[in-house]
Amino acid sequence: SKEYKTGSKTIPMTPAFAVRSFAFSSQPDRIWSSKHKGIFHYDYTHLPNHPWFHHALWHIVSSEKYGKTNPEFFPIQNGKRMIPAKGYNIFWQHCFTAPGIADAFAKETEAYFKKYPGRYTASFGVNDGSGYCTCDRCLSVDKDLTNRVNSYMACFDQVAKKCWKPGRTFGFLAYGRIRTVADTTKKYHSSLIPFLTYERLYWSDPARKAKDQKETLDWHKATGGNVGWYDYLSYNRFLIPKISLNVT
Repeated sequence: SKEYKTGSKTIPMTPAFAVRSFAFSSQPDRIWSSKHKGIFHYDYTHLPNHPWFHHALWHIVSSEKYGKTNPEFFPIQNGKRMIPAKGYNIFWQHCFTAPGIADAFAKETEAYFKKYPGRYTASFGVNDGSGYCTCDRCLSVDKDLTNRVNSYMACFDQVAKKCWKPGRTFGFLAYGRIRTVADTTKKYHSSLIPFLTYERLYWSDPARKAKDQKETLDWHKATGGNVGWYDYLSYNRFLIPKISLNVT
């Protein structure tokens, strides 16, 4: 094998973003990340005043705690009530229109902040996969089965209003069936911060770039606050340098 040596050059930059997350696994990588407005993937506790957004709902209002007392909090799937098994965190969502569901999320969120008084963010990220509730209430609110934003946001707008205090933020994943704002006339609490899931390489296609940018602006208008961006390929398991030709 042949060894190639290249020179080095320091390029100082001042990114506009507040924080970015990496999926690094080694200690040197984490040290590098911390010096560049970065945190280890999922480990948002190192920067407790920055919003986090990943899959979280399954353990906030869990089936272990609420499955027997409040089965109505869990979804109707294929015509039947689905109570997830302990620890099962994929392919199901709560019934976001169930009476009392927002109060339950608010209660558990406040308990979390009480347990960790130094933290100022909580994630309202939907569970991985889909599995949205198809009860009559949910369908009357959402109408379009491909877009479940109305029921989800109506629920967590209430939760945010109940739990908000100065400095607190609540991130969530805007992807899958809650990626696109369903009604651009509706406004939600500004502490709710959507994180859109896409890859900037898509922007080499002008039509896709316009679509992504419109969705970003729609969310910004809906919440009146910040909008995050979750790049699916921002992990350490790809070739470096990442090549995104003609993408700005």
